Amino acid sequence: MRVNQTPLEWISEEWAKSLAFAITAFGGPQAVTEFNGETTSPAPEGTVWWQQEVSLVAGPAIWIGFPEAIWKETGIRCLESLGVTDPGETEIRETSREILAQSLGGLMSCLTELCNTEVVCLEGHFLSEPPEISPEAASVALRLGDGPPMEIYVYVSAGLLEACQKAADENAHPLSSDGTPDGFPATAGNGEKGRVSSVFYLNMPVSISFGQVYLTLEETLALTRGCIIPLNRAASAPGELKVNRRTVARGPIVESDGYYGITIDALCVRGDTAAKGRPLSRPAV
Repeated sequence: MRVNQTPLEWISEEWAKSLAFAITAFGGPQAVTEFNGETTSPAPEGTVWWQQEVSLVAGPAIWIGFPEAIWKETGIRCLESLGVTDPGETEIRETSREILAQSLGGLMSCLTELCNTEVVCLEGHFLSEPPEISPEAASVALRLGDGPPMEIYVYVSAGLLEACQKAADENAHPLSSDGTPDGFPATAGNGEKGRVSSVFYLNMPVSISFGQVYLTLEETLALTRGCIIPLNRAASAPGELKVNRRTVARGPIVESDGYYGITIDALCVRGDTAAKGRPLSRPAV
């Protein structure tokens, strides 16, 4: 934590940085966040609340409040960037939920670094009503692309704040002039430098694509055991390695210790067609 920075401000800022990175990593628009400060104002009606337990303290520790409009817009814009038009409510909700999970995972890596002990997310779920207790509260502003800033609420339990303050007092890192701990790499983001390590722990969905085919509802209902579905790709054609539904590499499908795998022959730049790629300068390992 920076000198004179409260645990609530530190937690809110680190989580907001991870949220901005997760949105962009999921193919969404450029996201920028800013700490608004501590607040005593109640969240508006219609706020969607997520309650999260962490391994560092007992009981619920963090509550994130998204106004419904932010929750939907985040999911819709990320899905649209992936080519999903007119997504359903369930798809929007699950996409936004995954982004939230990734942002909390980034915060856990920051807590792990601060406390010199592994900190992970435990049980988390949506709340039908706002938190009943009175934790410390703050708000951050989220801006998606050129859109207006939107307010998100962050509540933190007294137990987690105390644990963070204790860890900061006991394991304080020497600070550089910009507030970044010496010895840690920094990167520009949200108008200030933040630690790269906070985003390296984000989990990204990775899959290998053999091809695809579209079936009508009638054809789908007619499927029986033993049916063979031909895909739109020759058996000799390379497979595609997809990260968050985007093709990032191509190569032949192989078997590794009884599991399917892929040998990367070419890396793909954003916007490549299926025929393009950038060959690696070294053999895949």
